[in-house]
Amino acid sequence: MNTLPALRSTPVPALAWAILAASIATTLDLAFAIIYWQSLHDVSPLRVMQAIAAYWGWGRNAYSGGVDTAVLGATLFFARMCLLAVLYQIVARRYTVLVERPYLCGALFGLAIYLSTQYLMVPLIASMPPKPAFDRDLVWVSSCITAHMGLIGIPLALFARLAIHADD
Repeated sequence: MNTLPALRSTPVPALAWAILAASIATTLDLAFAIIYWQSLHDVSPLRVMQAIAAYWGWGRNAYSGGVDTAVLGATLFFARMCLLAVLYQIVARRYTVLVERPYLCGALFGLAIYLSTQYLMVPLIASMPPKPAFDRDLVWVSSCITAHMGLIGIPLALFARLAIHADD
């Protein structure tokens, strides 16, 4: 009895596509941040992930939490990506342009993620105050915008497209 053809015809659930998209977007964006901060500012990967935990509720204490708060930071970042991937899929089922034009719409979604994070989420719920606009590193800001568009928004859009077409 050959069960391989039956496995191939089994559809992949939309949530699995969202988790895969979130995994890839998380990996790409964390790799970008680690490479940027390590190469230009000699900041360790551990510290980059601790910074995520610091901003999302643990404050400056996250920097003394060792590997535990670094893992917490990466986990929080991944959870956020999962929510964003599911959100994109839900909206894309209603507005098909989001899957018909995944590069443009994904890039715009990435830009929206960056702007909403920096100007809504961080000021409202972060445990550490954001730097004033005039005190920001413009290379970092422009790099983050580009990364959000290309490394987060576009992959989330492409995987939403796969999820929606898999249901057809």
